[in-house]
Amino acid sequence: MSLFERELLKRLDSYKAEGLIDARSESNLRKALEAKAGASARASREALYIVGAILVFTAFAVWVCHNWAAFGERLQEALAFVPLAISAVLGVFAIKKDLPQAWKEAAAFLNVAGVAAMIYAISRIYNIQGDTARFCLAVICLSAPAALIFRSGAAIAAICVLNAAFSAACPEPELALGIGIYAAAAFIAYSHLKTGGVFRNAVMVFVCLCSTVSISSAASYEGRGTVLAAGFAGVFLAASATKRLSQSPLSGNPFALSGFLILLWAVYMGASRYALESLSEPAAAEAPAAFYPAFWTLCALYLFSLFRAFRNQRRVNALLAASAVFPAFAAAMFSGSFWISAAVVNATAFFGAAAMFAGGISANSRILSNAGVAVILLQCAARAFESQADAGIRAAAFAAAGLLLMAFNFYLNRRKSDAR
Repeated sequence: MSLFERELLKRLDSYKAEGLIDARSESNLRKALEAKAGASARASREALYIVGAILVFTAFAVWVCHNWAAFGERLQEALAFVPLAISAVLGVFAIKKDLPQAWKEAAAFLNVAGVAAMIYAISRIYNIQGDTARFCLAVICLSAPAALIFRSGAAIAAICVLNAAFSAACPEPELALGIGIYAAAAFIAYSHLKTGGVFRNAVMVFVCLCSTVSISSAASYEGRGTVLAAGFAGVFLAASATKRLSQSPLSGNPFALSGFLILLWAVYMGASRYALESLSEPAAAEAPAAFYPAFWTLCALYLFSLFRAFRNQRRVNALLAASAVFPAFAAAMFSGSFWISAAVVNATAFFGAAAMFAGGISANSRILSNAGVAVILLQCAARAFESQADAGIRAAAFAAAGLLLMAFNFYLNRRKSDAR
């Protein structure tokens, strides 16, 4: 129940006394708002039940771990399956009683934790020596059905964390498997989550950012991970431009928001002299074999997204301009020249930021225009530490950018006030 609805419920009597609403309207509104308040209270109590159960289970787990050596081997084997059994019972109960999604999220997340605890305990009992990559992959494979059955965002997020550890520790030929797991997680999150749009978008943003950081760090070589990150940003922004975006194109679209956040990191790296120097150096023969398959895959996805965007008459050209950061970084990587790399990357970053700023003004979208300003300010902030210019010049540049941002917001507020 929102704050507005609570305040409305308090003022119904005064509105009725002043004659603003009649008795029938007051009665109907009161019944509807009180029912909504009761639903909110029940949801809060259920959340407290879940938190209490987690605390009790944590206390039991701490006690078992502390006394693990005192238990016999048969008891240890039985205890290894207790978390998994609890998650199964909770999941069956939640499905059979059709409990709210919060219970199913808890059951799915407990299933992932139970699988991990079971594998770790069994390997400890029988002294099975394994590595981190195999452990994470086994947990992902055994707990993935829970994410599908319960359509759980919490389980998807946990699987992405495990996949990040797997991608960092696995051999190079197996990196494609990690990319496939991220793609499956993103597909499930975007297509099958039953929960509200805000939670689904949050899970999607987490999957996109986690996959970008993981794959870039695993397949990077001398700054080439930045190219992969720019590729993700370009694909997400170009794909988002095909949608008809309303007044909140970034917050309302998980791909657009993820692309913008990755874009911020990419343009920050583009402002770094060290990053551009390492990027423009020729690739060595021992560069990771997984880099170029990932790079060409992103190229294909980017071209496909551009093809779809230009066929759509309602495309958002500002996001298309921002997506050009990917070909800019790719050109910088193949140019082999620091000055060409610096010119192409920074010109593209400023051009994309200016396009978002102008597109936000024309579409009366404060989020889009402020996103463009944020990219420009980040470029300025990065140069505050890289540039050898006089401190007074840098301070004046920051002051001018801040005044520009405040003036623009004042202008939009005036336009909205005049429209009202």
